[in-house]
Amino acid sequence: MGQLYSCCLKWFVKNRNTPEPEEKKLYSWEVRKTKNREDYLVENVESTTIIKKPGDIDGEQFGCRNLKKCNILLFDHVATIMIDDCEDCFFIVGPVHQSIFLRDCHDCSIIVACQQFRVRDCYNIKVMLHSDTKPIIESSNNIYFSCYRLTYSDIAEHFIAAKLSPFNNNWFKVYDFSARGDNGDIGPNWKLIHSNQFDLESKIEKSLIDEVNISLKCTFVPLTKGTTDMFTGNSCLVVFLPQSDLLSSVLRFTAECSSKADIIVVQTKKVKLSCEDFYRVFPMADKSYKQALKSPDDVISVEVNGAELENCINICKEIGPDVCSNGMIYYSSLETSTENIDKFYSFVDMHIL
Repeated sequence: MGQLYSCCLKWFVKNRNTPEPEEKKLYSWEVRKTKNREDYLVENVESTTIIKKPGDIDGEQFGCRNLKKCNILLFDHVATIMIDDCEDCFFIVGPVHQSIFLRDCHDCSIIVACQQFRVRDCYNIKVMLHSDTKPIIESSNNIYFSCYRLTYSDIAEHFIAAKLSPFNNNWFKVYDFSARGDNGDIGPNWKLIHSNQFDLESKIEKSLIDEVNISLKCTFVPLTKGTTDMFTGNSCLVVFLPQSDLLSSVLRFTAECSSKADIIVVQTKKVKLSCEDFYRVFPMADKSYKQALKSPDDVISVEVNGAELENCINICKEIGPDVCSNGMIYYSSLETSTENIDKFYSFVDMHIL
């Protein structure tokens, strides 16, 4: 008994001042919100409108499957999205950081900006598209593409979050794995159309349009025509060099060009150029551009096309100074336009991945 008492006393003395274990402190970056899978998946519904507002998805993956006559409106940036087995549906998808993949869908319309766009086993699909890479279709037919024209509250922030540039849009460079042509770049399965064939008012209630400030008169992404309405060999290149208001200057320039009846904006590109790169691509440019390229920086090009090349160049030179008061602009000439375009796009293909 004495030995047991002695052991108990020793244990009590040893442990009586032992502090209670402290609760581990959690920092803000360690706290994760509990996510409900059902918030990121829409499936097995008909004649339903689903709306996700900014912050509801916040860069997570999303999925849609087995839908009929639904309106799916996602006004937020997304990591990736899969759309499977959908019929007669209308989709608006905010900027997608990676890919959007449509499979086994038909008679649907979709408006989306993404890094990669893919379609497989689909038919009768209309797409208003911004894509960093060439759109890909496979085993599909009657796929119609037009240039992205959507804007809504927070879209600029969502483009940044998805790491997309509004100036690198390859919506018209469709690659068809099932094409009859050897190169896969032409075929009977797809067609380029004008974006005015999309009608928001018939799909979305006016109260939501006003709340999220939705419009198809986009001022954030340039309206480009791709190869539609293009006069072969009559394009000039306009390059905006680094400046404080580079993005807004280019957007004003493309908007002015689009308002002209006798020219079209074919495409735009944003790429980082050093002084050495600039003079390698544009060897006939005078030396005054060196001051704007003291270190590698972003430049934005605009390819403008018209029935008469000289008139096209003159119109660009008239618009340029009005929209860009504190920066430098390079205009290709009658003699250099074709060579400038070929060299510049070769450089872009090597450096934009």
